[in-house]
Amino acid sequence: MSRTNQILRLFRLPPSQEDRIILLICFGVALLFWLIVKLDGTYAKEMEVNLEYILSENEAFVELPTRKVKATVRGEGWTLMQPDPKLSLPIDLTTTNQRGINSSFLASEIEQKLRFQNLTIERLVPEYIALDIEEKVSKKIPIRLRDSVSYAEEHFLRDSIHYTPDSVLVSGPTSVVNGLNEWSTKLLRQENLESAFEDSLALKADKKGILQLEPSIIKVTIPVERYTEKTFFVPVVAEHDFDSLKIFPNKIQLHVIVGLSDYNSISPDDFVLEADIKTATRTGDNNTAPLLITKRPTAARSVHFSPKAIEFLIVEQE
Repeated sequence: MSRTNQILRLFRLPPSQEDRIILLICFGVALLFWLIVKLDGTYAKEMEVNLEYILSENEAFVELPTRKVKATVRGEGWTLMQPDPKLSLPIDLTTTNQRGINSSFLASEIEQKLRFQNLTIERLVPEYIALDIEEKVSKKIPIRLRDSVSYAEEHFLRDSIHYTPDSVLVSGPTSVVNGLNEWSTKLLRQENLESAFEDSLALKADKKGILQLEPSIIKVTIPVERYTEKTFFVPVVAEHDFDSLKIFPNKIQLHVIVGLSDYNSISPDDFVLEADIKTATRTGDNNTAPLLITKRPTAARSVHFSPKAIEFLIVEQE
């Protein structure tokens, strides 16, 4: 018997703690009854509704209408305690010529969605949605590449930057599409390129969201290669009506900047270095004529030579 009393004494609380526990129990019971009474009443809260517009294939928005409305709904407290349903409301515009949606129509459609929750719509924001719709047309326009590209030392662009496709099919409202002449890409930024670059690049997004682009991504290729210098002598030629013309010097050394892939394909025969006798300066025995390169291959990125003029001597027979 003494053993049992010892066990009971282990769970016996001091009088001060017993009063505190009783107070907490009473408070909890009162709070529970208060919640039950409150939740039996009706209250209002806001919820968001997504709108999904359905247009016919030959129509497009000129200005994209709002895709969300805020609805103030009223219902019982128990119902409002439930998580907000994610509402998406389809608006079918294919069989009507209406140019606006009023709040009564939206409220009716939303209440239909919420009919199992016994919620009613008190207010919608916005109360009216204007619709600006035109005939939908398509137009193919060129793509303009926006780029900011730099190359590593002793490297250069071997050929023009290539991108494919070079045009885009734009579809949307007539008044907008007819005013378009080109469509630009997002900015292509590359620094210190030292080898060929190839990647995909997105077209600039339509900020209003009323146009469709096909395609929306292009492929860009930047042919980059290392360059070097090649030197050789080229004979000087000149057109003249004299019996004989002696040129000093009669060969000039060219310094040609060329890509490594074209180094072996370039030769002196690809260049013509001509003395411009017609604009020559003739002062007694001192005759000089400027030199012009009248033929050069496209692979030659730059050509330097010195001297820039030659001296010549006219020999006429008696």
